[in-house]
Amino acid sequence: MCRILSMARDYSTRRKAFGDYLKNYPLHVQTLALMEVEVRAATILVLEVARLLGREDTGIASDLFC
Repeated sequence: MCRILSMARDYSTRRKAFGDYLKNYPLHVQTLALMEVEVRAATILVLEVARLLGREDTGIASDLFC
């Protein structure tokens, strides 16, 4: 996910549409910003799930943490 976001950002600096670069259009910038939020949220979710699974595997998980 991070890679495709990086590629989209790079593409927007090279692609011209209607006489200007994509990076200069507010809707494109907003789309990239929303993608960034989704990537970060997904990363946090995966890390939290891994943390909770680790707690369960080591036997220190309880109903309070789940």
